Amino acid sequence: MNRLRIFYDSEFTGLNQRTTLISIGLVTVDGNSFYAEFTDFDCEQVDDFIRDEVLANTRWLRKSPAVPSRLASLIPKSLISEQETVCLGNKGYIRKQLLSWLLPLGDVEIWADHVSYDWVLFCELFGGALSLPDHVHWIPRDLCTFLECHGHDPDVNRCEFAGDLADVASSQPHNALYDAHVAMACYRRVILDSASDSMQ
Repeated sequence: MNRLRIFYDSEFTGLNQRTTLISIGLVTVDGNSFYAEFTDFDCEQVDDFIRDEVLANTRWLRKSPAVPSRLASLIPKSLISEQETVCLGNKGYIRKQLLSWLLPLGDVEIWADHVSYDWVLFCELFGGALSLPDHVHWIPRDLCTFLECHGHDPDVNRCEFAGDLADVASSQPHNALYDAHVAMACYRRVILDSASDSMQ
C-alpha cells in the first residue's frame, strides 16, 4: 500500500516520563505542513535550555514568560493557508486541528528523528497508541535507524548532512517545523546518494 510520508518532530519539556509537548511540526513530501504550539505544557519543567533554545524559537510562546497564568491567557488560534496550517492552543484544541489536517491526506506513515521520544508523544496526543486515527499507520519510521542502515552516523549533524536540500527559509534548530523539514531533507539526501551509487 502506498502511504504518504510525513516527517514529524516535537519539542517537549524534558527527557522524563512526565514530559509534556511544547510544539509539534509535520511536513509532507509535497510540502504541506502543520505547526502547533501548546499552551498547557508543564511550565515547572522548563529549564535554561528549554527556555533559551526551544521557547526562544517558537512563534507565539516566546512572547510570553513560561508561567501558567500568562499561557492560559493566550487565545487559541489557527492560521491556515494553501499549504500551511499553524495553530496555538491546548492539547485538545491542537488534536482537533491536527485531525482536520491529517484527514484529507489519506493513508500516511510518520517519520520521526527519534521515535523513542517523538512517537510516544504523538500517540499520547490522541490518547495512546491504540487511539491513533485509522489512516495513520501504527508503525513509525525512524530516521536514525534509516541513516545507520545506509552507512551514515545516526548522530550526524542533521543540518550539515542535509546541506542545500534543507530549504527552510525561517527559524532554526529546536523549532519543531524546522527540524521536520531538515529530517525530510536528510531522507532525500540518503535516497539521492543511494541512487547515484547504484548508477556508478
